[in-house]
Amino acid sequence: MKIKFLLFVLIVFLPGLSGLVCAQPFQDMGGFHEGMMQDGQGFKGNSIEKIKARVKEELGLDDVQQQKLDEHRAIHREQSRQYIELTKTLREQLKTELEKTDLDIAKIHSIHEQLKTINNQMADHRLEGILQVREILTAEQFNKFFELKERRKSRVGQKRMHRRMHEEGLNP
Repeated sequence: MKIKFLLFVLIVFLPGLSGLVCAQPFQDMGGFHEGMMQDGQGFKGNSIEKIKARVKEELGLDDVQQQKLDEHRAIHREQSRQYIELTKTLREQLKTELEKTDLDIAKIHSIHEQLKTINNQMADHRLEGILQVREILTAEQFNKFFELKERRKSRVGQKRMHRRMHEEGLNP
């Protein structure tokens, strides 16, 4: 009976939890955000100020809008860090519980529910952040902002894929 229950838990929960347990937290990932937060440099050695100036020019931001965006970014980023740290802690707790010989199913479910709650709060936080940026920018600026964001996202994804292929020896 115990083996059947353990097998059931492994088959049902392990595939879903493996992503939670093994996923790298956002701040541990290399790239744009990490480089900018640590040494003030972005891609190709551009300083944060150069990047902000370029975005300000491309979007046609005035000084008030730029100040509001800077304030929003600082507050939003700090709240995001708090969510990330809490998620990381809960994932570690979940991993510890799953590695124990005697499983405490109630505790595992409790931690899992907490993770789901935090993930929902993070999704709400992202949406609120987008809505706040939308209030600061005009409709035209907001559309241009999303175009810039998608271009950057595409470039980062391509660089990440190229790096992985190179690391795996698939790229000459």
